[in-house]
Amino acid sequence: MGLPSAELPDLETVELVRSPFVALLPDGHALSALPEVPLELLAAESWIDPPHGFGHRVLLERALTRAGLVREVATEVSAVGDIPAFVAAG
Repeated sequence: MGLPSAELPDLETVELVRSPFVALLPDGHALSALPEVPLELLAAESWIDPPHGFGHRVLLERALTRAGLVREVATEVSAVGDIPAFVAAG
C-alpha cells in the first residue's frame, strides 16, 4: 500500500517487498550525473507525480514537510506506468 503499517491499525499488514525511492530524470539532466541527489535539489525541480493519496506521494510529501521543503507538481498522472514517458519528454 505504500503507507506505514502503524497508519493502518485496523488492517493486518504483511510486508511483501521494500524498495528505495528513485528519481526519474530526463537524459542529460544535470542531476543525473550525481550518484545520490539530495532532497533539497530535487525539491527545486518540477515534478510529475500521481494524484494526492497515492502511497509513495504521501510518504514523499511528509519527507518534504519534515525537511521544510516545498515542491511544484507540474503534472499529475494517474497511471504510474506512464510517468517515465512524461519524464523522457521533458
